[in-house]
Amino acid sequence: MRPILTSLVVLCALAFMPECALAWNYTGHRTIATIAYDELTPAVRAKVDAVLKAHPRYQKDLLGEMPEGFPEPERFAFAMAGYWPDIIRGQNNPMHFTHHKPSWHYINVRYQLPDWHPATAPSATTAPSTQPAASAGEPGDVVSAIAKNKADLRNSSLSDAEKAVAICWLAHLVGDIHQPLHAATMYSAQFPDGDRGGNLFIVSVRRQNPNLHSIWDEMLGIQQSQVMINYLAGSIRTDPNLSREALPQASKSDPEVWKQESNEIARAVAYRNGTLQGASADDVKRDPYMVVPTLPEDYIRTAEPVAMRRAALAGHRLADLLNAALGE
Repeated sequence: MRPILTSLVVLCALAFMPECALAWNYTGHRTIATIAYDELTPAVRAKVDAVLKAHPRYQKDLLGEMPEGFPEPERFAFAMAGYWPDIIRGQNNPMHFTHHKPSWHYINVRYQLPDWHPATAPSATTAPSTQPAASAGEPGDVVSAIAKNKADLRNSSLSDAEKAVAICWLAHLVGDIHQPLHAATMYSAQFPDGDRGGNLFIVSVRRQNPNLHSIWDEMLGIQQSQVMINYLAGSIRTDPNLSREALPQASKSDPEVWKQESNEIARAVAYRNGTLQGASADDVKRDPYMVVPTLPEDYIRTAEPVAMRRAALAGHRLADLLNAALGE
């Protein structure tokens, strides 16, 4: 990876690490969507632009933050489409109660450390799931949600408004499944009921105590402007280590494969094969003054190139998915 890109992202990632995690953040999701947008065929890009304009909240949610005079509103809208499922997490959004699907964003693949014992925790077969129950007939995880929205996009009986929502979900979920901690939950003596994909795993970073999941969410930085998003996306696409040509595995189109890739990376890199030290959120809540283990000095430097590679793959694969679904 080119040093200028790495330095920019690491600096931004260290600057702000929130304690409440969602998914790839505002920057991450918009960057992945922008990578994909630039790899759509002209015909498919025109279809996507036209369908998205039928979105029930196209002006308010997809263009609402666009600066006056921005020259590429369709590009801006697609970038925001990749973030839209996080916009509707807020109950003040009119589509929250009809379209917010918490269980669609991730899948809990169990990562069990040797010190986890049934004598002190629920058994492996009866351990309670941390994944919210899906409504009857609805997908219960990110893999099945991708399949559902892909089918919706191809369903000729659905309206353009419904297909616009499906595009938003696909742009978002393909990003989510490539975030390693959206495909792993660690079980150990410290986390007998699981750490919820790192959301309960607390570390110390520069006198703050973020959870591990939020650190990965911020790994692509905290850029806000679409100009910076365009720069980051373009830098990833043209990076000699991250371009489509450099990543032959980008052609793998099965979300089950994407899930397994993320799970393996979560184990090896995010959790460092179970050696990463942290505190549990429950312990920190009980004792706000406890000494929380410090994130290793080389952690961000090691993890950031991995996160960039996952973002690149997500962008390439999202483009392939939409090109195949909407192409002639």
